[in-house]
Amino acid sequence: MTLDPNWFYSSLCQCAAALVGLIGAILTARIQSQITSSTETRNAVQKSLTNLRTSIAGTLGQLNSYDAWVRERIHEVESALKKKATVIHIKEDRTFWGGSSSSSSASPKPINQELLKEYKDNQSYLSIIKEKIEPHSKLFSYEHALKLDEGIKSLKTLLPDNVYAQISNTTIPLPLLEEHLKDHLKVSSIRLPLIMTVILFWLSIFGLIIPLCYLSSHDGFSKHWLLVSFSIGILAIPIYLVIELLRIYRLREAKIKV
Repeated sequence: MTLDPNWFYSSLCQCAAALVGLIGAILTARIQSQITSSTETRNAVQKSLTNLRTSIAGTLGQLNSYDAWVRERIHEVESALKKKATVIHIKEDRTFWGGSSSSSSASPKPINQELLKEYKDNQSYLSIIKEKIEPHSKLFSYEHALKLDEGIKSLKTLLPDNVYAQISNTTIPLPLLEEHLKDHLKVSSIRLPLIMTVILFWLSIFGLIIPLCYLSSHDGFSKHWLLVSFSIGILAIPIYLVIELLRIYRLREAKIKV
């Protein structure tokens, strides 16, 4: 007794069709959700980069302001000391990191060589700090942020502890940036969806298209035309998923800039 193989191929096609439909629906929903999450985490990374760049701009603004002020004071103190003066009159007194005290009228400030040395030391610290920070003042990527952090850490042996402690605050937003970047890379991983898409493609070929070719219920041009049309339709599902995965991959691999 010869068994009709059409029952086997038909049953195989029905099972494969159910699996393709189920996997395709789950994968489509998952990938769309992943695209949304990847976009959100990417935006979080961009926001952290913006905050870091704002921090750098604020620090440079403070340093430039103090630099202009201390240059004037150095010239003023040097001139006064040459004249054997012991005080100068200033309306505003500033600290290294932008703190200031001012009055409506000029107040006397005692001067000596120690004060002049302090001003000149601060000016040299400013030059060292600005040399490390200014190249990254237009920071726009994570790689720039890492270079900035390395540059600031290299200042530890060149600056007094109190000055270094203040300048290191410039990169306070960096840990949050690294956390957001880590989340982005995790969310935008395509390893599992890609494996499932390959399985879906395999099922579509060997579970549906090829078994349908062996069915002998219909033959001739109409059968071939139907098989080609069905094959295009069924293969469109994994092809669409691959296109969406490429979209996630580009979100993951493209440099995040601000």
